[in-house]
Amino acid sequence: DSSGNEFLQVHRSLRKGDIVAVTGFPGKSKKGELSIVPKSIVLMVPCLHDIPSGRGDGKYSLQNKSIRYRQRHLDMLANGMEVKEVFKTRAAVISYIRKFLDDIEFLEVETPVLYDSSGGATARPFITHLETDNVRALSMRIAP
Repeated sequence: DSSGNEFLQVHRSLRKGDIVAVTGFPGKSKKGELSIVPKSIVLMVPCLHDIPSGRGDGKYSLQNKSIRYRQRHLDMLANGMEVKEVFKTRAAVISYIRKFLDDIEFLEVETPVLYDSSGGATARPFITHLETDNVRALSMRIAP
């Protein structure tokens, strides 16, 4: 039928990671999941890089721990719920520690990460420049 052909045509033009605008109405899938019954789908922003799958069985799997920790957004896209649980647990632990320290009247103070001059450590500092102020060099602090 024409709607099946139209669906295949739209489905072939979209990739995992594309941002789309959908016009339609809420409904349920055959499995009973809440969904949107689309009347129109417009590609807003195409995904320019392949998003890895988390299964580890495909060409684009994301199993490398180094990449998973440095690019958390990819890890969440590829490995979904298991990564979400780790983030929820981490947020709960941090929240608990903050509340505990607040209750005993500790004060949280944020310190700058970039300084005009480096000092206090024997390590060679990372030097950078701000786009708005390219005249002076800034040093990133060594200690967290």
